[in-house]
Amino acid sequence: MKRLNFLASASIASSALYAGDWEYFQGPNGDGISDEKGLKSKSLKEIWRSNIKTGFSSISVSDGLVFSMGNEENTDFVFALNSKTGKKVWEYSYPCELTPNLYEGGPNATPTISNGKVYTLSKEGNAFCFEAKTGKVIWERDCTEFGAKKPKWGFAGSPTIVGSLVLLSVGDSGAALNKDTGAKVWSSSGDNAGYAPVVPYSSKNAIMFCGDSFKGVEISSGKVLWTEAFEASYKVNAAAPLIIGKNVLISTGYGEGRSAFYSLSGSKPKKLWENTEIKSHFSNPIYINGYLYAVSGNTGKSCKFKCVSAKTGKKMWEKRCKFGSLRATKDKLYFLDEKGFLYVLAVNPKSYQEITKKQILKNKCWTPPTISHGLLYARDAMGDIVALDLKA
Repeated sequence: MKRLNFLASASIASSALYAGDWEYFQGPNGDGISDEKGLKSKSLKEIWRSNIKTGFSSISVSDGLVFSMGNEENTDFVFALNSKTGKKVWEYSYPCELTPNLYEGGPNATPTISNGKVYTLSKEGNAFCFEAKTGKVIWERDCTEFGAKKPKWGFAGSPTIVGSLVLLSVGDSGAALNKDTGAKVWSSSGDNAGYAPVVPYSSKNAIMFCGDSFKGVEISSGKVLWTEAFEASYKVNAAAPLIIGKNVLISTGYGEGRSAFYSLSGSKPKKLWENTEIKSHFSNPIYINGYLYAVSGNTGKSCKFKCVSAKTGKKMWEKRCKFGSLRATKDKLYFLDEKGFLYVLAVNPKSYQEITKKQILKNKCWTPPTISHGLLYARDAMGDIVALDLKA
């Protein structure tokens, strides 16, 4: 039932790595911020539009290709599109249930690209490694073989590459595979996986955000160093832990949602502040120059767009909005609400400052957009994907 279709040849530089590539769910620096400068972002002119089927996988960009995932007729698809035209370069498919549990269903995790290879994780726990240019399968593993049990809405944490390892948010404290061979280096069993990626906080250690806690894990061995309780309703801890220097912001949603800021300098986390100003259902906050910008609230409800001091947790300003997701450059915020409206905002800790807005998609938008090489890529639940020009 597996198949690979090589659909078109793409004119791609053989080994060039671009400063503007976005090869990981949280971007080049793991913080949701693009390094690109001088983006005017006023016209938001559409460059191309395509479809990648049902799902919530976000978009990665590397070496002239756009990667994402979707599902049709209980079959997952991994796509590579030409980044300039949206034309399919290759696709790979394998059986996987849609499982539309209170939402449209389909893949949750985003492809990760490293050194010409693409790493993916299905909601059932199927991990793959592909050649980025051709879609050839290098290896595949079923993480449930390690005793990792699928959480209620399926595995969702995008693969994280550290050295020779690919770290996966599966089981009670994660798993690590050799990135070249797929061989298991270490693993954990259980059903307590959250929905965020594994996030390194030093060269040796990483954070695993679980359903009821977050844990410090030794990257080389999987040894659990410490556990800090942090439970959400339905065990939906989904926003990626945000590393800020030697500190980390942890946030969750629902009625009792909250955020807490911890120091990671010691042998275990030390809480610096905690409050309910930011409640991240699964929209990832952004940190710029001492301040946190975030969508606070849950899907389908009135939310608040907020700016909060990272040092104190004090609210600087707020504005009512719909639920949505957030990306940024150093001077602009890009907020895509769940109705498909894209708002471009100035980075300003003193007030909400809107530059422009435009409806770019019509179906449910829970997936964060991607900024790469002067373009913004966004997709909706039904798989419509659009590329917009941010240079004009």
